[in-house]
Formats: sequence, structure tokens, C-alpha cells
Amino acid sequence: MAKELASTFNKENSNNTDKIILSFIVFHFLFIQN
Repeated sequence: MAKELASTFNKENSNNTDKIILSFIVFHFLFIQN
């Protein structure tokens, strides 16, 4: 699920580096929670 979320985030904001960094933070949070 975390991979799908990050993939969607990267697809929607492929030109926004800030959003990619944000997706990394979300990815980390999901990893800590699992």
C-alpha cells in the first residue's frame, strides 16, 4: 500500500521535487507505523 501511495504521489507531481520529498516523508511514516 505504501508503494502504491508513493507511486501515485510521484505520478501526480512528477515535476514537483517538493512533492516527491513529501512522498518520501509519507513513505517513512507508513514504514514506522507498519
